[in-house]
Amino acid sequence: MGDRVRTHVRLVAVVVAASMAFSCIPDPPVRESLLLRFDEAGHLLVFATTWIRGGQNEPGLVLDRISAAREAALHNDDLWARALRPLSPPSERVSFGWEKGELRKVERSAFLEEPDAVTRLFSELPVSAFVVASGRERTLEIHPARTLRANTRQRQIVSEGLGRFADLGAVYLRATATVYRYLDERPERARDVLAHAFSGRLGEEKLDERFPVSEAEAALAESLKDAMGGMTSIFQVAEEEAFTLDELSRLVYDPFPAALTVEVPGPAEDVAGFRRGEGNLWSAPSVGIWGAMYGLVERWVTPEPIMVLVTPEGLEPSGKLDIDAFAARPRTVHGTPTASELRAALEAGLAPPAVYRLRWRLPPREGEAALEAGR
Repeated sequence: MGDRVRTHVRLVAVVVAASMAFSCIPDPPVRESLLLRFDEAGHLLVFATTWIRGGQNEPGLVLDRISAAREAALHNDDLWARALRPLSPPSERVSFGWEKGELRKVERSAFLEEPDAVTRLFSELPVSAFVVASGRERTLEIHPARTLRANTRQRQIVSEGLGRFADLGAVYLRATATVYRYLDERPERARDVLAHAFSGRLGEEKLDERFPVSEAEAALAESLKDAMGGMTSIFQVAEEEAFTLDELSRLVYDPFPAALTVEVPGPAEDVAGFRRGEGNLWSAPSVGIWGAMYGLVERWVTPEPIMVLVTPEGLEPSGKLDIDAFAARPRTVHGTPTASELRAALEAGLAPPAVYRLRWRLPPREGEAALEAGR
C-alpha cells in the first residue's frame, strides 16, 4: 500500500507541475540526433549532435546522467565517438559548445567514402543496416531487432506510465470535444476562448483585455489547458528518476538512441518506415509514447490542440502561435475514446516498422549527363 501511495504522489506532483507550465516543455537532460547525408558522389557524411541540459540545479540522478554525458564526450568515449573510431574516417571533426562554463552541445561529423560503412556505424545498436548499390541506384535498409536498452524496472515504469497517459489522454480528448462542440454553436467565440487555452504560446500580457471571455468560457478553456498540461507530464522527469517517461518508453521500444534523419541527393523512389521532411530529408518517427500519440493525430478531433504545444519530436515549438489562423480552422469531433481504447491504440503504435527503406538514384556523372543531353 505504501508503494502505491508514493507512486501516486509522484505522479500528481509531475502533472501539477506540467499543468502550471505546460507551455515551457523542458528539453530532456540529454538529447541526441543523427543525420546521415548521402551525397551526389555516393559518399556518406555523418553528423551526430548531443544536447546536454544545464546541470547546476538538477536532482541527483539527473545530475549524474548529465555529468556522465559530459565526461563521455570530453573523453571521446560517447556512443558516436565509439561508433566512428573503428571506421577511421578520412576526415572527422568534433566541436563543443559551452554556456556559462558548462558543456551544453557536442557536434561530431565524419566523411566516409563508402556508404556501406553505415553497417559498422550501427554495430552497437539493435539494428541491421546496409546500403545496396546497383548501377546509379542506391538503397538504404535498416532492419530493427528487439531493443534491449531498457531494464526490467524501466519496462515496468513504462507499462504503468502508459496506463496513466491513456487516462490523461482520454480526459484531454473529452475536454477538446467539449470546447469544440461549444464553439460549433458560437463560432465567433473561437478566437477568444482558444486564446485562453493557449495563453502560454501567445505571450500576451493583457490576455483578458484582448480576448475577453465569460466565466463559463474561461472554465472551458482552463479545463482544456489543464488537460493538455497533464499530457505533457511525460516530458517531465519525475522525482527519483533520471529520464522522462517518454525517454523511458523509447528505451523500451525505439531501436535508435537518437532522432534519426536521412538526406539523399535526389527524390526517393521507394520509401518505407520514414516520414518525409523538407526537401530530400526523411526522418524515422520516434517509437515511444509520444510517437504513438502523434501517430493518432486527428483520429478523434481535428485540429489537435496538443500539437500546438508539442512538436512531433516532443519539443516546444518556437515562435508565437497565430491564434487567428488556428481559430479559423474547421473543427471536427469524430468521437472520444475511453482510456482503455486509447491505450490499445497507443500500444499498436509502440513497435518500429519491420524495415526502414530509402531508394534513390545518383545524378548522372558529367560525361553521362552530356551524353544524355546529346541523344
